[in-house]
Amino acid sequence: MSFFPVKSVFIKNKNLPACVNCKHYRVQIQTYKNGRIINENGKCTIFGEKNLESGELIFRDALACRLNHSECRPEGLYFDEIIKLN
Repeated sequence: MSFFPVKSVFIKNKNLPACVNCKHYRVQIQTYKNGRIINENGKCTIFGEKNLESGELIFRDALACRLNHSECRPEGLYFDEIIKLN
């Protein structure tokens, strides 16, 4: 039995930017409902809608935006990198 080293060609999306490094990304939220933790996916603040009654902004899941070719697309069309200062 021989083992082959993992090649980068097998890692999909390796060279694409990660949403977590975008300034439009909002982190995952943990909420509690009936004593149980409910995890929500990270949100993209570019895509969503405004509740006309309450005025609340409801953002779309970041991953859904990345997978949608009419929104950010897998390549990260609207990706804007967070500049980290040391």
